[in-house]
Amino acid sequence: MIKTLKYCIWIIISLYLISCNNSGKSSAETENVNQLSSLPVDKDNDNFTGDFLSNKTEIDTVKLIEESYWDLLSGRYEFEEDYKEKLPNFSSDYFSNIDFPIYLKDSFSIDYYCDRLKFGFKDFYIFNKLNEYTICEYAALTDTSGFVQIIAQQCTDMEMWLRLFVIDSNYKITDSELLMLSGGGLDEDPEQFGSIKVAKYSDFDTLTYYNKKYILNLNEVYSIFDSNGSESKEIGYRKIKIISVDNNGLIQQKDSLIEKKDYVKYHRRL
Repeated sequence: MIKTLKYCIWIIISLYLISCNNSGKSSAETENVNQLSSLPVDKDNDNFTGDFLSNKTEIDTVKLIEESYWDLLSGRYEFEEDYKEKLPNFSSDYFSNIDFPIYLKDSFSIDYYCDRLKFGFKDFYIFNKLNEYTICEYAALTDTSGFVQIIAQQCTDMEMWLRLFVIDSNYKITDSELLMLSGGGLDEDPEQFGSIKVAKYSDFDTLTYYNKKYILNLNEVYSIFDSNGSESKEIGYRKIKIISVDNNGLIQQKDSLIEKKDYVKYHRRL
């Protein structure tokens, strides 16, 4: 019975992930997809039918999907003990067969809003169960020689970041580094600075990958209000950060401050 219930949950979450990848569909289509979770399924001679759960208890399917998804994201989902045996022996073999939006390109440029690929169960297992990171989407695969290097989205409440991950042949993350923050407008009250008022508006970061180096252009944008109340926007803080990965799978970095206005009260800790 436990095995059957677990398989049912897998079906429901799978349909949820599929529906996420097809978010452009109409609500009617999505509803039809969700209804598939109640169809009879025969798996491993369990002869599971849709009546199995309905005869035992009333289940809130939406709540079940949400709770199971967050269990996946947090690493609390109970995978089978031998689940790692489902993966190829070497991490490079596994990741080389994923259709990353950016796949082993010699050079490219992106910002935070680049294309993403949503995780499947094995991806959640690798990042969230084996390595205890809350990661949910891929952006780029940059290297598979020696160590696998991946750019992926870290997903936490109110904080959605892109990080670089360095992974050894046995699927363990040897190092990681925050790359870019989400931009979005901020709700900050302007503060007086001399004859003007200043408020942090957003972050605007870009990444260029070239010659096996990650070159980050990190910018903080501020709203400036003059004595008449007219608003303008400008970059108040700018930094260039260069990241590379050494032969031991560890991230090396250096940065230089390009510009910092007098009204900027703090450095970005990236």
